[in-house]
Amino acid sequence: MTLSIAKELSINEQQILFLNEGIVYINEAIHLTSNTLICGAIRSGKVLTIIKRGKNNDGSLYEGPLIVVADIANSGLKNLIIDGGRFEEIDTRIFDHRHPINATRDNCWFSLIRIPENLTNHDHDDYSPPVEADVICSGSSNLSVENVEFIDAIKIGLGLGTKCNQVTINSCTFNRSGDIGLWIGCNLGLSTLPLNDEQKQQQPSNIHIENCTFSKTGASATHIDGRSVSFFDCNFSGNHCDFPYNESGGQVAIDYKSSNILIKSCAIKNGPWLARNTSLIDIKNTPTLLGSCGIELAGENIQLIDNEISGNATEAIHINGARQLWITGSNTNIHNNQQLIKAKNLAGAVEDIAITASMHFVELNSKTHGIYINGINIEHGVIIWSDQTITDLRLDQLVICNNSSTKQKTLTVKIQKNKNGKSLLGENCMV
Repeated sequence: MTLSIAKELSINEQQILFLNEGIVYINEAIHLTSNTLICGAIRSGKVLTIIKRGKNNDGSLYEGPLIVVADIANSGLKNLIIDGGRFEEIDTRIFDHRHPINATRDNCWFSLIRIPENLTNHDHDDYSPPVEADVICSGSSNLSVENVEFIDAIKIGLGLGTKCNQVTINSCTFNRSGDIGLWIGCNLGLSTLPLNDEQKQQQPSNIHIENCTFSKTGASATHIDGRSVSFFDCNFSGNHCDFPYNESGGQVAIDYKSSNILIKSCAIKNGPWLARNTSLIDIKNTPTLLGSCGIELAGENIQLIDNEISGNATEAIHINGARQLWITGSNTNIHNNQQLIKAKNLAGAVEDIAITASMHFVELNSKTHGIYINGINIEHGVIIWSDQTITDLRLDQLVICNNSSTKQKTLTVKIQKNKNGKSLLGENCMV
């Protein structure tokens, strides 16, 4: 694929390719090389260079990545619009390539990308599109992504994969990705903890994301399965809006294999909900209520500091499989969540933070413990609960203190009992 280059410069051994304004349709991946910065045209703050998913010679949609960053160093992308081509106007109507069978979000066929052979037993391939991430990175270091708009990815906008290290993402937007805006991870599967050194080396590491905006992604805005990942001054709004796999989830999803994650001074707001019939054979058309929380959280050594988490369909923070988690900061403000319960007038927990440990995570040696919630503003308190998959569940090192509430004189901490009727609180708890 040939890019239209306006000029080239070489600064400090890095080649800078300045592209002309306009749209570049991609049907063969651009491969970024070491010591290269691709920089689009910009005028009065408006980005004018668009790299967009195109068609193959036979007229079918190109399904590969638009840009590949593999086994290189000291390179980057700047001032670009990366258009994944999710939406296409065909015969005066807008066709959604992520949801090709039925584009109505509450329809039972919406999540499927093909008609399954068995209407009662679907597999993952019936839901997941064959398209790769628009920009996919692996085995590369010292990368920068600045002022890039990732729009309308069919699946993933930017994927940081195996052995990516030292990546800075600054002032970028991720909008209307079919699945995930920013994916950080590698294929370790359901590995039992602790990870060995070889597995840790596979994980993306030292990723810094600052001043970015994530909106209206179909599933989570970002999925994090890496080491030493930080988010500063980022805004998340309306993500996980399509529920493409018929599952509830979080605007931010932190995998249990992650470690050393920091989210600071971010706003995570307005996680949506949806009523959808998820069965193809239910003649009664019984809807399932699907909802998005603010953060779906597992992992080790996690810090949430001075964030605003509000307006989400379910909890602000759902904790299951987290080890050593700190939720702190006098500017932390958690309020007006559990919108689904309010909208549907449902019975159930209204607390903003939910803490549990399910058998799934315990079997992976990722049992919840070491949760510290201190000095924050939280409207509706904390619930410590069990899904009853573990008979004698005890959660150790839960410390919840010095918090304030606009609704309650004394912050409510609701503690359920486990399957054998005993308290869920284990050793070294202060609640």
